[in-house]
Amino acid sequence: PAIEDVDNDADLEIFFGNVNGVSAIDNKEQRGYGTYWNMFRCNPRRTGNLDDAETGVEESDITRPLLFKVYPNPFKGSTRIFLTAQRNQKVDIAIYNIVGQKVKDLSSISKETYRIVTWNGKNNHDKPVPTGVYFCVVNTDKGEEVVKKLIKIE
Repeated sequence: PAIEDVDNDADLEIFFGNVNGVSAIDNKEQRGYGTYWNMFRCNPRRTGNLDDAETGVEESDITRPLLFKVYPNPFKGSTRIFLTAQRNQKVDIAIYNIVGQKVKDLSSISKETYRIVTWNGKNNHDKPVPTGVYFCVVNTDKGEEVVKKLIKIE
């Protein structure tokens, strides 16, 4: 629907579409003062008057889901883990082998939401891990956990 004083008679006409086309109602009440929306009652208070509209943006704590990808995968030598998390969020990254043993700890705390962490294909003792399937497990201090499969090739 639309509201407008199309015939300049100081009252508003209401226009709306229906199955037969467009219909109009000539409302004989005095239109009042103010700036009107171009649509019937299209504001939070349902008055149709733009002056009554509430405006503003509320502050909110927008939570971003933890997102990450690994590239290249399969990899030779090293691979990079690309993370998107909340600012100042502690992120624990661990690499596990196929039998569930933790082979490498990587952690990330950053003031930025986007982070890149490189795994050089070595364990916590700085020894190269053998070719095979590994799992990258990412945990946050908010309890989120995501797992990705990695494949190390020669």
